[in-house]
Amino acid sequence: MSQIQQADLSDCQILVIDDDKVNTRILSTILATDSFKILSATDGLAGLKMAKFNKPDLILLDVHMPGMNGLDVCQEIKASPETYDIPVIFLTALTGLEDIKAGFRAGGSDYICKPIRSAEVLARIRVHLEKSQLIQAQTFMIQNLGYALEEHSESIARTSHELRTPLNSIMGFSQVIRRWALSNSEPEICEQSNIILKAGDHLLTLINNMLDLAKSDAGQMVLDPHYFEVDPLLQLVQSLITPLAEKNNNSLQFTQDKTSKIYADETRLRQILLNVTANACKFTKDGEIHVHTICHQGACEFTIKDNGPGIEKNKQESIFHPYTQASKSTYSKHGGTGLGLAISHRLAKLMHGSLSVESTLGMGSEFTLSIPIEPQDVEQVNQAAG
Repeated sequence: MSQIQQADLSDCQILVIDDDKVNTRILSTILATDSFKILSATDGLAGLKMAKFNKPDLILLDVHMPGMNGLDVCQEIKASPETYDIPVIFLTALTGLEDIKAGFRAGGSDYICKPIRSAEVLARIRVHLEKSQLIQAQTFMIQNLGYALEEHSESIARTSHELRTPLNSIMGFSQVIRRWALSNSEPEICEQSNIILKAGDHLLTLINNMLDLAKSDAGQMVLDPHYFEVDPLLQLVQSLITPLAEKNNNSLQFTQDKTSKIYADETRLRQILLNVTANACKFTKDGEIHVHTICHQGACEFTIKDNGPGIEKNKQESIFHPYTQASKSTYSKHGGTGLGLAISHRLAKLMHGSLSVESTLGMGSEFTLSIPIEPQDVEQVNQAAG
């Protein structure tokens, strides 16, 4: 596998927080073999100060320390805007399920069991450093696209090929690596390629969302309306959304009354339903999401209801504005650009429909998408007839 070049991580800085000086020396020796820059602290408070001052690329954190234990240190790290995005890997002798879950609840990215094994330490560190670098690259690209979008909507709409081509190459190469890893029983490489593929899919969605917004701003959004049955569309959406619902232990139910053919852009309608339903799955945990469809009185009405955290009354209109999140805590916990609902709202209007929300904080939200069944203007009537 020598032909696959690994990312250069030699400049990465790793902070080791462990009260056991022997462990720290062992880790320092292991990390030196990959030329990592090493910082160390012997207690939680000193570690927190070093994390905020030095902003390391990754933290190795012992769970059991006198005074402030590792779980408390991790929670402090994740609560601070200066350090919340630093990956934390726990060092622990505890391998019980509840102990591991406690570490993840505190904000840990991974854990390494003691006694320490050098190959495992280096493999896990590399995975999380590469993942962190990819996230930083995504954030940088999103920010730069956002700035450009504000000033040059028309220009961004023309750059879709340039943005997608290199990303497709990266994802294609990652798929080649994954196939090689599967056929050669290389689980660590397979896992790394899966991380890249998932991040690439996410980045491609973000790029497509930004380009959609740019086209909308420039008046270049073109629809492809035609007649189609609603039921197969709903079945497809349900199959795509089910894994997202299961990820947060949500129950997902699709019901419908009096569905019919509808004249609309099938791809864009699917995009709206996926955006809104995916949001419900992402922000709801251990809850219920219900998607109900009824076609009557000249329109198909889709309601997406959840019992998640809900949205403050004064934020319910602004969530349809570009780059807007329901709250800062929502962004820090779930991420996202605040584009999905904005684009969905615009697409609904383009199809002569509407997208609205009713929500109660702490009780959940209900989004309603209404799309006319028949053509609504002369151009659409002529297209439908032709």
